[in-house]
Amino acid sequence: VQAAESGNVDSMVGAAHSLKSTSANLGALILSDMAKRIEQGGRRGDLSNPIELAHHTTFEFDRVAAELTRLME
Repeated sequence: VQAAESGNVDSMVGAAHSLKSTSANLGALILSDMAKRIEQGGRRGDLSNPIELAHHTTFEFDRVAAELTRLME
């Protein structure tokens, strides 16, 4: 979100790349797809609504983290 708000697309792409792979490995496919959209859009230079997308991705990340925590209890 900070990278999106400051217009730092390169930072968004780097973080999204890591998040895409890690979340896919965990089976969090919605999160992985969101990260993929950020990564690909940033690389192409046509990332629309980066702040909104970053907030939605953060929300999904928090949802996945809560579910993983619940499963580990």
